[in-house]
Amino acid sequence: VDWGLQYGGLENHPYYHVSTLAFGDLNVHVHEIVHGWFGTGVRLACWHDLVLSEGTADYYAARAVEAVLGDEAGKKRWDSYEKFYANKVAQGADSIVWPAECGDAKTAQTLLTQLLYKKGALFWRDVEELVGMKLLDAQFAAFFAAHKHKAGTLKTLLGAIEVASGKSLDALIDKWLKTKKP
Repeated sequence: VDWGLQYGGLENHPYYHVSTLAFGDLNVHVHEIVHGWFGTGVRLACWHDLVLSEGTADYYAARAVEAVLGDEAGKKRWDSYEKFYANKVAQGADSIVWPAECGDAKTAQTLLTQLLYKKGALFWRDVEELVGMKLLDAQFAAFFAAHKHKAGTLKTLLGAIEVASGKSLDALIDKWLKTKKP
């Protein structure tokens, strides 16, 4: 799609759109394809849950790249997320990506940055390390099945993961979603 100088993509499954500037970027394609589980499948119940959409899409995009292209490609993807986040922190641009209140469209505009995508993906990677990939995937699948064509919240998914794993996610939520690095 020719969006002028706009870089990126947009999910609208069963199709997705990628700008002419980003058309050669595998990462944009994979991210938009991953949104197939979300958006038209499960809607956000609130704007403050954007990390559920975008952070999850970047998390599964990294896993997809790793599964298809191998460990080295997956590591490169994760390294790019970490580098992006470290650069933003160094520039003083870190932000809370899961605010306490729902907010409005202005909240969404404030949240909708690549920082939210990367912090969300890194959050899910740490959750996976804590509870295991198999359990995390099972909880995402159950969440999708329970909320297909309905609205869902990050709080609901996180609660289900805690119950299924018997582990608290509070430290990871604080580290990645509720705080800024100084």
